[in-house]
Amino acid sequence: MNLLPALLAQLLHGGLVLLVAPLLAGGARWLRLRLAGRRGAPPWQEWRDLRRLVAKQPNLPEDASALSRILPYASFATALAAAGLVPAFTTGMLLAPLADLVLLAGLVGLGRAFLALAGLEAGRA
Repeated sequence: MNLLPALLAQLLHGGLVLLVAPLLAGGARWLRLRLAGRRGAPPWQEWRDLRRLVAKQPNLPEDASALSRILPYASFATALAAAGLVPAFTTGMLLAPLADLVLLAGLVGLGRAFLALAGLEAGRA
């Protein structure tokens, strides 16, 4: 296996996951509301919400440690790593030999644990 094509395929896969995931979530919500006979937000509403949330300043207590700032990003990194391990459109990705169900479940659980620790650390749980 050549390293450069495998790395490019892995990066392309990660980029597509980041771009398409909010659109799929919004499309699923839109379709569910349409089938129920209601008018919902457009499928790209998730992108609007993400843009608004990224522009906000974080609201952290004064006595919060650096862990409160780091753990949400660590949780996002574990979710991105788990999404990068699931082969979606191509074979021969760089991390394909590592992909198994136990590792995916562990990464998702680790991300949830990071978020729980961030909430407990600041006394907000």
